[in-house]
Amino acid sequence: MSALVGAGIKNEDNTFSGVLLGDVQGKSGFAESGLGIYGFHEGGQSFGFNVDGTAFLGKSGAGRIEFDGNRSVIYSSNWYQSFYETDEAGNVVLKDLLTPPFNDDGTINNGTDGLCINLNNGHIDAYNFKLTSENINLDSVNNKVLIGNKDDSYIEYASDGLDIKVTNFSLTYALGENLL
Repeated sequence: MSALVGAGIKNEDNTFSGVLLGDVQGKSGFAESGLGIYGFHEGGQSFGFNVDGTAFLGKSGAGRIEFDGNRSVIYSSNWYQSFYETDEAGNVVLKDLLTPPFNDDGTINNGTDGLCINLNNGHIDAYNFKLTSENINLDSVNNKVLIGNKDDSYIEYASDGLDIKVTNFSLTYALGENLL
């Protein structure tokens, strides 16, 4: 039995585009390694399905999406990497030992970049999250929540106060001010 099987092409710039199946553990130049199926595009890993139940789509550093089937989570590589740093010896270590990406109970911690979705409990951690629909605007960047339409009736909550407007009636409250 062969430890590694591949199919693909050698590009004009001497890079590989194709698929490898098998054990790529410790092979030179592979960002991700292990036992599984790995795709390459112009020399860079573009997807991987590992036998341990994890997978990724996209090139490293270019918006990669990662899947952990054991924890039922989907996350961007930016979210995951926001928990880590490289120490003086060149080792990748947790920035804060008390705040790993995943807790033992399966909950996720808040990252400083990117997005993580826990499919078990519905927890979503999104850095600079902004959701806009026809009548609801959640804007974490500017710390605002708007329900309704500014031209009609609405409720807007921001870090500096609460603004409520109902057609033909208006009430505004700013922090530190009395209504009467």
